[in-house]
Amino acid sequence: MRTKAIIQLVRNSTYHCGRIERYVVNYLRRARRKVAVKELIRTLKPFKPSQRDVDELVEAIQRLAKRNIITLHNI
Repeated sequence: MRTKAIIQLVRNSTYHCGRIERYVVNYLRRARRKVAVKELIRTLKPFKPSQRDVDELVEAIQRLAKRNIITLHNI
């Protein structure tokens, strides 16, 4: 997945979601349903994430897209 994409919340569901997936969905709820991937990664900066943490976030975004909870729009 490229980091130059827009994430759009389609369904407001966190059923069977893990901790990171819930974080993404809740962030999209507060951000009025559309946000860039880079902006979502930037929210982790205060926690000083490792590359592994960023990779987990990207994988969570892909899982949510696969389950049709979010859609990814390439720029």
